Amino acid sequence: MLSWWRAIPVAAAAGLLTILPAQGRAQTSGASIVEEALKGVRQDQARDSQRVKEIVEEAVRGAEQAPSGEETIAPVAPDTLRALPAGAQASLPAGYREEEMIGKPVVDGTGARLGVIKGLGFDDANGMARAMVEFGPLFGKPGKLAAVAVDTLTTGAGGQGSYVISLTSSDFERMPAYAWADQAWRRVPS
Repeated sequence: MLSWWRAIPVAAAAGLLTILPAQGRAQTSGASIVEEALKGVRQDQARDSQRVKEIVEEAVRGAEQAPSGEETIAPVAPDTLRALPAGAQASLPAGYREEEMIGKPVVDGTGARLGVIKGLGFDDANGMARAMVEFGPLFGKPGKLAAVAVDTLTTGAGGQGSYVISLTSSDFERMPAYAWADQAWRRVPS
């Protein structure tokens, strides 16, 4: 018979031997847990990748079907815009009032003055109100009176009584010139 102090290492060794297979199982379980997690990550990545692909395809379809952007500042300009009829406030977008617009400056995003609103025109074909802006010379081109969709004008910062427009050289070049004649705004032949 073994003395009790000699039995401890034997018992400890026997316990260790019974623990080792459990640790091996734990390692296997740990490895399988990691493998399961990686499998889940791969599935998430595949799903996310598919969703990104769908979003990109949707954006491309939208871009292909969207207007070219040319209509943003100067939607197809009619030959004639009649003066905004008396009491036609309903023809203007919400927040715009004819009496508050006439004579107000039009500026770019930096506050540089581009022109002044001379009047408002009404497009019978689409019911769109247009601000008739007298632009000074811009982008190396001579000034002109042009029709700008009212809803492309935003009020200036700090309520300084001006309207802000985002305008590029090509936008300005595409805008036809108008003049007041026979009680209407009429396109000037180019």
